[in-house]
Amino acid sequence: MSPPIFICRLQPGEVLLSGGELVCRVTGAGRGGPNLAFCLELLNRQADATDLWALACDTDGRDGNSGLAGAMVRPGAKARAQAEGLDIAGFRVNADSSGLFSALADTIDTGWTGTNVNDFRAILRAS
Repeated sequence: MSPPIFICRLQPGEVLLSGGELVCRVTGAGRGGPNLAFCLELLNRQADATDLWALACDTDGRDGNSGLAGAMVRPGAKARAQAEGLDIAGFRVNADSSGLFSALADTIDTGWTGTNVNDFRAILRAS
């Protein structure tokens, strides 16, 4: 996963929609899933942007072992995490994307939907 490739071409006011199952390598004992991991990488690499909004979630309401559907990334999320003393690198190493986004109150929790259509992502560069 390399979010900067996806968003570097987005112009203000444009949104990128994508679907399909994401895959991620788990390197630690944390909680999360591919969509949460995608958001964590996006936050880590692009969260200094003041015009970037994103979400990634699993339509069945369960992303990996997190019990969550996914997460959102809002402008200033990285600065908020740092101000709250959250170690982004540590969350990445431990594959604990659920822990980070829960601490930031940026999770998407739909509960079990019973419908597994696919993963869904939306990335908006605000105008």
